[in-house]
Amino acid sequence: MVAIILAEKTCSFLLFLMIGTLTLYFPLGSSQLVESNAGEKNLTLGVYNLNTSLAYATIQEVIDAPETLNGHIINVSQGVYFEHVTINKSLTIRGEDPKTTIIDGEGVGTVIHINADDVSVSGFTINNSGQSSPPLDCGIFLDYSSKCNLSQNVVTNCRYGIYVFHSFGNVLIENNVSDCYEDGIWLYHSGNNSLRGNKASNNRYNFGVFGADFQDFDNVIDISNTVDEKPIHYLIGVRNMILNDNPNIGCLYLINSDNVTVTDLNLTKNGHGLFCWNTTDSQIENITSSENNYGIYLQSSDGNTVGHNFCGKNWVGIGLEDSKRNIISGNTISDSEKGVSLYKADSNNVTENTLANNLYGIRLFASSFNRIFYNNMIENTQQVDLISSYQNYWDNGAEGNFWSDYQKIYPNASEIDSSGVWDTPYIIDENNQDSYPLIPELQPSFILIFFIFASIPTILTVRRRSENRILPKNHCCMRID
Repeated sequence: MVAIILAEKTCSFLLFLMIGTLTLYFPLGSSQLVESNAGEKNLTLGVYNLNTSLAYATIQEVIDAPETLNGHIINVSQGVYFEHVTINKSLTIRGEDPKTTIIDGEGVGTVIHINADDVSVSGFTINNSGQSSPPLDCGIFLDYSSKCNLSQNVVTNCRYGIYVFHSFGNVLIENNVSDCYEDGIWLYHSGNNSLRGNKASNNRYNFGVFGADFQDFDNVIDISNTVDEKPIHYLIGVRNMILNDNPNIGCLYLINSDNVTVTDLNLTKNGHGLFCWNTTDSQIENITSSENNYGIYLQSSDGNTVGHNFCGKNWVGIGLEDSKRNIISGNTISDSEKGVSLYKADSNNVTENTLANNLYGIRLFASSFNRIFYNNMIENTQQVDLISSYQNYWDNGAEGNFWSDYQKIYPNASEIDSSGVWDTPYIIDENNQDSYPLIPELQPSFILIFFIFASIPTILTVRRRSENRILPKNHCCMRID
């Protein structure tokens, strides 16, 4: 009888000791696991602050808890967390496994919004943001933050994947961003960032870097980063380089570079197919750049030649910004919102290009003293759009451009003495006109048919009538690739 009583007391003591031990290691914090206001979807999940040993039901609860301080480490157990997370403290937040630790935005808003410095987020799948823009609904939005680390996350099915916004000195390592409606990995006015081993695939635009000054473009982005399984080539300070016929270039950035020759590349589905900042005396030829935000874009870049490229189905085919003395010649640009766009770009030559089926064939914004002639303007919804742009030249004093809508606008015009030039100027606006619009050898309807259906390189020329005309070698007024 005495032995039975002692055994019962011993069992009671051991049970008390076990409960005390569990309470010591996993006490319930101010946001108790079983009393969470996060909803039934998250009640069985575990979020632990390793510094306070407190447990929570949701990630946002642990962040908001007053006992969670800068520098704390948060571990998140596997499971699906239906929430939107705002990180406004310097925390390390680690998912147990990116395959099984999922933060789901349920199709509303941004999933993870970081607006603090020294934040680390790793080991999650982040999906199902909202689809608004603006505001920017993102998988991860890094907002005016520095010295953050985003690593080994999977971001999918968002409007924007990882968006780095006015944020400097951050590290992105081995993130996988796919199937986003708009952008994959985006750096906007954000420099001194380091990217390694990131993959962007099957997004509308996989990768892009945008800014104004060198500090925005001064990033370390090596070829371990890929877009649709092709390496990103992000080059700073290169000189006297030739890049040609390399099928393994996914997109190309040239920053602070000089005398670079780029030829025979196929670039698609990025913020820029090819981008230059402060790049001079370089040649860009025979590039196919399609389905990008910007096909070929030169910013703060002077004295370059962009020739004989094909740009189709971009938002902007070929663009110049704050750039002077460039030659844009012999390119075919089609099915874009803007064929050629000049933004605060003066004293450039835009000649011998074919611009067809764009919303705007040529747009000039605050751009002056440009020479624009020998171009074929074919069936653009608006052939030219001018905004605060003056003293541009639409002919060379003897010949101008071909306009597919000319005869519809001026049905009574006639040719001047077999010169291949119409006798009535093509009026662009009250301050701009092509005084010598060109007559093609083929009728406009045939030109459009050739443009759409030609399966091999085709050259359609405007008749050379003027013996005084000075043409470059191998001149053609219409080149169709």
